[in-house]
Amino acid sequence: MAAPLDTMTLTRSSIPERYEGKITLRETGEVTVQVDTSTGAGALPVPVMPVTLNVMPPGREFEHITADLESLNTLASRTTGAVLPLPQADELAKRIPDRSLPVLTQRSEELWVKPIALVLVLLLLTIEWLIRKSAGLI
Repeated sequence: MAAPLDTMTLTRSSIPERYEGKITLRETGEVTVQVDTSTGAGALPVPVMPVTLNVMPPGREFEHITADLESLNTLASRTTGAVLPLPQADELAKRIPDRSLPVLTQRSEELWVKPIALVLVLLLLTIEWLIRKSAGLI
């Protein structure tokens, strides 16, 4: 029996009696997936038969690996864009408009946390009291 290539942790699904896991296979060809049900706290109550999978490379994106210039030019003309050949790629940064905005920061503090505010209020109240006292209003 060959050594396992990768380990995948299965978790319970929201669907009863279903477990899920994800794995990325790095090689193509025939791969056998086997669940170890004998160890761990989450051991399965029944044995699970090994499954043989045939892993194939994705095909659609590799069918035509050249740029479809006709489609790119059509798309560029409809969106006020441009198709640049590779030798002109350094012009790309110059063509992108600067849409940066100034960053405004607003900082607020409670007035009554400052000792100067208390002193100012007490000073104004004292001045008002002295004016009323000297005017005979108190």
